[in-house]
Amino acid sequence: MTRDSRADLQLHSETWLDRPLTTEELKQLRARLAKMTHEDLVKFYGSALEMCQCRQGAPPRAAFAERLVQAWKERQRRRKGEPK
Repeated sequence: MTRDSRADLQLHSETWLDRPLTTEELKQLRARLAKMTHEDLVKFYGSALEMCQCRQGAPPRAAFAERLVQAWKERQRRRKGEPK
């Protein structure tokens, strides 16, 4: 087993992925998204969308879904020209 495959296995077995993000985690994620360039935000959104695809009938993990929602909100905020 390679280092990368072990990391992938660990990522999918982490229980924190099944719970909603904490208030502090959301705050940190929003700050990180706000600092991203448009191109990086689009890439992050695409990755989050990919992680939220149903696989083998299983719904997306809570943490992945929240990342997708926050990336979508940041894209909408920028589209409307709202201040940070």
